[in-house]
Amino acid sequence: MSATPASTGRRTLYLVFGILLMLGGLFGVTLTLAAATMTDIGPYGTAAFAVCTAGFVAPAVGLFYIYWRASARAKLYQEVGAILRSVRDVSVRDVAVKIGKTPAETELLIARTVAEGYAQGYVDPQKGMFVATAWGGFAPGQTPQIIVNAPPIAQPFYIPQPIYAPPAPLQVQVIREIVKVPCRYCGALVETTAIRCPGCSAPVQ
Repeated sequence: MSATPASTGRRTLYLVFGILLMLGGLFGVTLTLAAATMTDIGPYGTAAFAVCTAGFVAPAVGLFYIYWRASARAKLYQEVGAILRSVRDVSVRDVAVKIGKTPAETELLIARTVAEGYAQGYVDPQKGMFVATAWGGFAPGQTPQIIVNAPPIAQPFYIPQPIYAPPAPLQVQVIREIVKVPCRYCGALVETTAIRCPGCSAPVQ
């Protein structure tokens, strides 16, 4: 397991700024040596260059020291994390023997190792044991997070059915032609299908 992004980022910043300041210090040394060979600048000018050079070199040395200490701590966290990840539980005293520290220092070191992300677990102060939560146990007050990746449920393929409107009622209109002829007795118009004249009741031949 690698270092956390925060600690790695801090160590990288220490190194980068240390290198930049050291380059500035080397440039200042070059200017100081050049000023020492020039008679027109004088000793005061050379001393001024030397002070500016020290202003670059001293912080660079400090940043390199901080980077070295942070790298040493990260290496120790990795060593302790490798021990803690290889067991279900282990006593703090056994870890202290392996890394050459006192039990009190080892307990603080384990807590810092877990905080940096090199191991998962907690220290039981009553038993003096480290319990790895990666094996299934959880520290008091911690809630396990269970993520289940269930396969998607297949949805039935639905084909919409067309909606048919009921047919309109059929309307039939019958048109017939009525032919009338005059009655030969009274002259009234009589249908050709009639048997008697409606006017004089005479038979229609």
